Amino acid sequence: MAAFDPSTKRVLEALDAVDYVDGHGRIHYSPMFINHAIEEYYRGKGPKRIFVEAGFPVETIGYKRVERALQRWRQLRDTPSCAV
Repeated sequence: MAAFDPSTKRVLEALDAVDYVDGHGRIHYSPMFINHAIEEYYRGKGPKRIFVEAGFPVETIGYKRVERALQRWRQLRDTPSCAV
């Protein structure tokens, strides 16, 4: 995974949904957004729509990243011993 260019990193870090973007190109999402995204998914919204509505440039960060993040969060939430 490549790091984002400085302007893309600034755009991402300006979003309320993002805590920060590290030097390896990993987006660290806010807990509030993670919970919101899971709830919206269970209400029937698709992953792309959830991220677009939060202001993410999905074409830039990649649709697979969006799908995988939501899948990972759902698995964590659905595991009885873990909480997101």
